[in-house]
Amino acid sequence: MKGLFLFIISVLATTIVFSISTGFSLIYYVFHFWKLKTIYKKIDKYFYDMAHSVDQFANVNLQNLLNHIMIKKELRKSTQLLKGRNIYIAYHKFGDVDDTLSYIIAENALRCTLSKFGNFWAKFLNFVDRNHLRKAISNKINQDRLARERLENKWKAPRYKVYVDYFSRI
Repeated sequence: MKGLFLFIISVLATTIVFSISTGFSLIYYVFHFWKLKTIYKKIDKYFYDMAHSVDQFANVNLQNLLNHIMIKKELRKSTQLLKGRNIYIAYHKFGDVDDTLSYIIAENALRCTLSKFGNFWAKFLNFVDRNHLRKAISNKINQDRLARERLENKWKAPRYKVYVDYFSRI
């Protein structure tokens, strides 16, 4: 029940915060940046980031449904041998919090594990945005690389920064 309670609170908080932050961001960009081209770029980046986070949310929220309707039925039931050889076809499951729907669809399209409905969405995404699935895989690789670099650099002390031991005063 704790998960359900946290979910309800997070949905309410997200709705309120999203409404306020979107309005504030639009007003902020208009008054903070006077050049129209800069305003457009900032607003476009803001909505791109919002779409990306909604995409990740949908991936987690719809994982069971999408794994059922987007993946070939025979692959969901059991691991299949590829034409009698010892090569197993593994599909990329929906539901990882760091992945977007586009990335998972792209991975499964490369592995030929999408159902007819999944292939329809793959073709539709590429129709709406040329090479969308290729871009999704590229973005995921870049995000993972940047995250790995942040973790590696987290433990390296930057030069010229003075660290103060705040706990020594206690």
